[in-house]
Amino acid sequence: MGKRGGKLFDLTTPENEKKNVAKDHAEIAEQLKALAEAKWKEINEHARPIGELKKAR
Repeated sequence: MGKRGGKLFDLTTPENEKKNVAKDHAEIAEQLKALAEAKWKEINEHARPIGELKKAR
């Protein structure tokens, strides 16, 4: 699961909230990781430096 290792938790009960189930559900964890990476890429592509605004038309 990448450099930091992924974590995935079952939030259906308080006991399950403490157990990382990423290894038990590796395919789901990988899909979620890919989705998150794609979103971060999209965010970074549209980011602008702080304080810089494009001139309105």
